[in-house]
Amino acid sequence: MNRPLRALTRITWRNLWRNKRRTLITCLSIVCYTAALIILVTLMEGFNASTRHNITHVTHGDARVHAPGYLDNQSIYKALDGPDKILKAAAERGVEGAARSLGIGLVSVGNKSAGGAFVGVDPGQEKKVFELHEEVGLGEYLGEVPRGEVVLGARLARSLKAEVGAELIAVVQ
Repeated sequence: MNRPLRALTRITWRNLWRNKRRTLITCLSIVCYTAALIILVTLMEGFNASTRHNITHVTHGDARVHAPGYLDNQSIYKALDGPDKILKAAAERGVEGAARSLGIGLVSVGNKSAGGAFVGVDPGQEKKVFELHEEVGLGEYLGEVPRGEVVLGARLARSLKAEVGAELIAVVQ
């Protein structure tokens, strides 16, 4: 170390301990800020990982295929012709998939009703591709053979005060 730098370091070190309380408060502030920052970044990383997992493994998957113009005007009349061909071509390349019908509608239980997004699925294929069946809290996931069953999200079920086995009336496009 050269002479002026050594002298500056000595003066700085001596000045730090002239007012020990100020130095201690400054060090504690830096430690608390760093700890808060580490906790916040860790929480955000966990939130991002959870969201990514839910989107790719539970609801949407890694990719979605829609008919041309579907996203501009989400109409049931803009459906893919022959999704089985697309699924077969994807399977030949090692990509699993499941066909779905999407719609917006109204669901009611007793005298309570609410709007919701409806997803029509093939339960057997869904179980192979997605993990939604593992997330069902009450009741059971759809059987292999469709029997007019539905799976409600927890918030919608609470809003409608729907119990397992309740009769639902749904109006969907």
